Amino acid sequence: YLVYGRGFGHGRGLSQYGSFGWATTYGWSWQQILDFYYGGATGNVVASIDNPNDTIRVWLSAMDDRQTGVVADVQNAVFVEDPIPGRTWTSLVAREVSEKVYRVWGSTTRRCTLPSQDPATVGFELIGDVADAASFTTQVGQDPAAAPTQTIGLCEPKSDRAHRVRYYRGIIRAVNNSRNQNRTINVTTMESYLRGVVPRESPASWGDSNGGAGMNALRAQAVAARSYASTENRYAGLAHTCDTMDCQVYGGAALREGVSEQPYSLEDPRTDLAIAETAASLVRRAYSRPSAFPMPQQ
Repeated sequence: YLVYGRGFGHGRGLSQYGSFGWATTYGWSWQQILDFYYGGATGNVVASIDNPNDTIRVWLSAMDDRQTGVVADVQNAVFVEDPIPGRTWTSLVAREVSEKVYRVWGSTTRRCTLPSQDPATVGFELIGDVADAASFTTQVGQDPAAAPTQTIGLCEPKSDRAHRVRYYRGIIRAVNNSRNQNRTINVTTMESYLRGVVPRESPASWGDSNGGAGMNALRAQAVAARSYASTENRYAGLAHTCDTMDCQVYGGAALREGVSEQPYSLEDPRTDLAIAETAASLVRRAYSRPSAFPMPQQ
């Protein structure tokens, strides 16, 4: 008989609650936890990522077929393709006006526009048209030391109450996929990406458990997440990975429940520390590419 089973989740990678138990009950190191799940007869080893400074492109699925609007907490948002370099804005919005041509408007007031609104009638200035992609960040948005709300805020689709604003490290980019559908992508570094993944996959509070022994579960999660992301290239030419449980849950850096609401961080110092302490480490098949996980169907 063949019995197949798994816990809650996507069924790939380590067991978060299992690794927590190994760390806090048995005192295992993060290396021992990874060896239990991925080592032994598999031939997998902990090694260093080949290109630690490479970027990763994340498809932000809530934005499918929509405009891309961004805000900054202060007037330091940057339109990367701005025909007048050096200008800064508080809000920007990009809409496709013809195939792979984006029209971009900017404002010095923080606001998210509705798709039905003409930006020019709600305080936006026309910047111009750009081909292929429109990219946005803040002046410090690609600095790992930047506070979460110093990064670029993405206006999510309006709910019954308000636009939520989700902040991301790196760049927010409006592009088309291979079927010429509007997509929004976050381009960031691997380590910045992990800061938005690890606390979504494992509770950061585990780091305080049993005198700090739970940190090894978070360290193991950081390495597992880095390993999985390093194998991903799901959407060739568009993005390496997505932001849902179909890939790894990715929440970004911070969130406002409304444009004028108080923000709160989605990152945590404990998971940030676990990522930093395992920087560039991943699980790799001996003499092969990072391959801690079977690649899911794409």
